[in-house]
Amino acid sequence: MERLSSAIQRVIRAALISAAIGLGGMATAQDTACDEQWRELRQLTVQARGAVRDLQADDPVLIDARNEIIAAHERFIRQCPEHGPAWASLGRLAVDAGDMGKADQAFGAAVQVDPDNIGARVAWATAWLNRDPDRGIALLDRFIAAHPDNLILHLNLVTALSQVDPEGIDRRFDAWIAQPDTRAAATALAQTMLRSAVPRAQGMIARLYAVAPTDDGVLATKARSHRAANEFAQARAAMELIPPHQRATPERRYLYSDTCYANHDFAEALAQLEAIDMEALATTDPSLHRRLRFLLPLRRRLAETWPHELARRAADAESRVNPIIELTISGQRVVCELFADAAPNTVSVFLTRAARGDFDDTPLVQVDKGFRTMFGLPPDTPGLHTWTLPGEFERPQQRPHGSGALSIIRDPAHPDSARSMFTVSHFPTPHLDGARTNFGRVIEGLEIIRMNTPDQVLERVHVRRPGATLPPPMVLTQDGDSIPLPAY
Repeated sequence: MERLSSAIQRVIRAALISAAIGLGGMATAQDTACDEQWRELRQLTVQARGAVRDLQADDPVLIDARNEIIAAHERFIRQCPEHGPAWASLGRLAVDAGDMGKADQAFGAAVQVDPDNIGARVAWATAWLNRDPDRGIALLDRFIAAHPDNLILHLNLVTALSQVDPEGIDRRFDAWIAQPDTRAAATALAQTMLRSAVPRAQGMIARLYAVAPTDDGVLATKARSHRAANEFAQARAAMELIPPHQRATPERRYLYSDTCYANHDFAEALAQLEAIDMEALATTDPSLHRRLRFLLPLRRRLAETWPHELARRAADAESRVNPIIELTISGQRVVCELFADAAPNTVSVFLTRAARGDFDDTPLVQVDKGFRTMFGLPPDTPGLHTWTLPGEFERPQQRPHGSGALSIIRDPAHPDSARSMFTVSHFPTPHLDGARTNFGRVIEGLEIIRMNTPDQVLERVHVRRPGATLPPPMVLTQDGDSIPLPAY
């Protein structure tokens, strides 16, 4: 880091000295409760550590100030020896000062007085991983023995082993899977691997399932592995093997809701989320609470509107006015219906371009598992046309974005900016309703879309049935003028 100017350094030094003096007086006040003292000590410590990071490690003023802050912690701990956060904070300060003996003592006390303090354990292990990886990994092994299902500890272990001993992941998994009392650790390790190595994790989970096919934790992890691979029906089947009372945790209700939601069982998906005690969840898992607060309105809306969508689909099947197309993706065929009434111009342009082969033999642009596959020509394609498509996403006939929806990509800031890329959804995306032109849906082959890989190619778009007469295809010039689709 570039050295700060002398003026800025003087300001920071003054602040550190003032903080240290303040801490010295504050921490010796006998008539102040531990919690009140800790709030002030913690605030000053955070400010001081932030300043310390901006100074050179050997700065004498820095060293004196840090020693005063450490001394203030020690005075506070003499008054409040059972205060776990203070011990953990002292451990971090000792690491900053390079005193690993004191760090071990402080972190050891932190986890002893507060056995559930995972943050202190992670900080302790991390401090050693940066100095002696073997010792850091040994600490993580010890902590996992006490907290076998804690995913944060497993994530740190996987990260560390991946750098220094990749085979150690499988050695631990094999040892843990062999004994019933350590299978919770094996399950958590396999679940952690789903974040970065889905095929490898799926192999681990298959081995785990073979030895414990009725264990609810194993079944939930098996469902997560299917969910990560877009295998939603298999994920739901695994969840339904778990007894309902063991499926009632917020995390499992959310997972089960997803497996229902993916294949348009919106009523059950919503019922699972609405059964969660959101008030309690705000305290126990704020991150999941925030996510569900975003999802619940979307799932309620789809549950309410889906019967109308099903009625429209039945009418479409009777009328036969909608075009039918076939996508050939690396030899596999996906059949789609296009919405002539909801997006007539988009469909007209798409069919015209498909007939002349504009999309043939184009690599898949992007595959986002659990979200969408992107097809067509990226904006940076050499020689790509300059015209754009007028947006049709605000038409009253627009359809909800369920699984398999075909949608035109556009710049969110510009409604008429769509060009040559379209997506097919793996999963319902109602947040795109009213924001993207939905011009069709998959009617055969959704599982093929869900299994797309980035190396595949859209070989051909074949028009099976042209459907009703559509308006002439129109596009917009760079000046915003509406013109017929150019012939090139």
